[in-house]
Amino acid sequence: MSNSIIIRSVNYDGEQANILFKPDNDDVVINLGNVTLPFLFQPSLLIPQREIYGTYTILVLNDECPNSDCPNILNVFRPTPTPTPTPSVTPTIPVTPTPSPTPVNAYTTGATLNVTDSGWIKYTMASGSTYQFIASTGIITLTNCLDCSTIMVGIPFADLANFTILGCGSSCTPISPTPTPTPTGSTATLAWSFTEGNGADGYMDLYVNGSVIESRSNTSNGTYTVNVGDTINVQVFCDTCSEPNTYSNAYCIGIINDAACANNTSSSIFTSIYTVVSGDVGTTLNLATYAVCDSGCV
Repeated sequence: MSNSIIIRSVNYDGEQANILFKPDNDDVVINLGNVTLPFLFQPSLLIPQREIYGTYTILVLNDECPNSDCPNILNVFRPTPTPTPTPSVTPTIPVTPTPSPTPVNAYTTGATLNVTDSGWIKYTMASGSTYQFIASTGIITLTNCLDCSTIMVGIPFADLANFTILGCGSSCTPISPTPTPTPTGSTATLAWSFTEGNGADGYMDLYVNGSVIESRSNTSNGTYTVNVGDTINVQVFCDTCSEPNTYSNAYCIGIINDAACANNTSSSIFTSIYTVVSGDVGTTLNLATYAVCDSGCV
């Protein structure tokens, strides 16, 4: 129950008044008697106890209201209970799966270059890194199916092209090299070596089927099993040599014979391809490579 209420009037505070109270939940009228405003009404003191909610008739007792016919009505309403909200059921929203992105094909054909100085360039195809010598200047179109973002100067060759890329051409489907089936008894042994001589500083990259299988920058050797139809080639680089042996020599002998020589600058070779044939089966194929400084071309 509410404990008390103060009954007051802006105009009649300090005046005598007779107050009648009718509770909102009972059909009775209670005379609270003559009181002085403001008046503290404590309904819990009544017998039986009451609440403050109901209608108060305030009759001011002064000369302005003869015979108490100037009543003031005060209604105190019972608060309306706040309804308890019914929890709403949140519907389950199905999650739409995110579609997998479609792979982007990075390979194009018809890349165009504006070549201002001829020389070697390098780019990536499905089969691996590829070197190409550009012999003329002007607008050059590359017909291979390649990754345009990998086009660069053909290091380690000394004769490097100078160019700008004008466009990458149109999309193409790269052809991955098809592995050659290995019939029983169709292998040969490739015995390779790399030698640095007379203080030379160089490296060797050995390719089988267009992929580097060995990359060495110091004197070393080894063997590798090859099959009929496999292709073999090698790249050798010799850095600039110093006195007294100022000639840099990069060369190879064996199943491939190639050589390059330069004075007071570097030299390099990227050889032609040797293809393993049926007559090589069961034999050892020798390929020796060299980076040597000397007083002349060896």
